Amino acid sequence: MAVDILARGLAALAKQKAESLGDGVSLAGSIDAISDLPEPSASTQGQLYITTEELTTTADFVGGAGVTIPAGTTIGIVKSGGSYLYDATFGQLIDLTTLDSRYLSVSGTVTLAAASWSEGSYAFVVVGAGEADSIMFSPSTADDKLALADADVIVVTAGTTITFTAAGTVPTSDIVLNYTIVRGKS
Repeated sequence: MAVDILARGLAALAKQKAESLGDGVSLAGSIDAISDLPEPSASTQGQLYITTEELTTTADFVGGAGVTIPAGTTIGIVKSGGSYLYDATFGQLIDLTTLDSRYLSVSGTVTLAAASWSEGSYAFVVVGAGEADSIMFSPSTADDKLALADADVIVVTAGTTITFTAAGTVPTSDIVLNYTIVRGKS
C-alpha cells in the first residue's frame, strides 16, 4: 500500500512538472546570461533554453535567487502557482526534433548532475518524443549503478518530461545514464 501511495505521488509530481511547461514545448536556443532569456509569460511558456555558462538564478526562478546552475542546464519557462517563472530543474535536454524519420532509434548519454537535484527530484525534457516512443535507461558504470541503488531512484514519464526521484539518499555525485529511445508507430 505504501508503495502504491508513493507511486501515485511520484506520478502526480511528474505530471505537475510536465503541465508547468504547457502544450507548446520547444527548444528555443542557448543563452550565455540570464538577461538573454525572454520575459516569462503565457506566450513564452514551454520554451527551453540551454545554458552555455554557469549562471546564478534570480528572483524570477522557481526556488528563488542565488542558486548556481552549471553550464549545459536546461531552463524552462513554466507556470507555477499562477505565475510565470524560469525553472532550472530540467537538467539536460534530449532533442529528437532533428531525428531522421528513417531511423527507428537514437541513443546517447544523459548526466544527472548532483547540483541539479531539486527537493529529491531531477527532471529533464525529451523534445520531439512521440506518444508511442519507448525510452530506456541503464547506468553507464558500476559506480553509477551503485549511486542509483543508494538513491533508490524511481523514474516517471509524463508527456515529454522524465522525472527521477530519489526515494533514498539524494545523490551527491553526478550519475551518467545511457539511454535508447525507440520510435513507436503512432
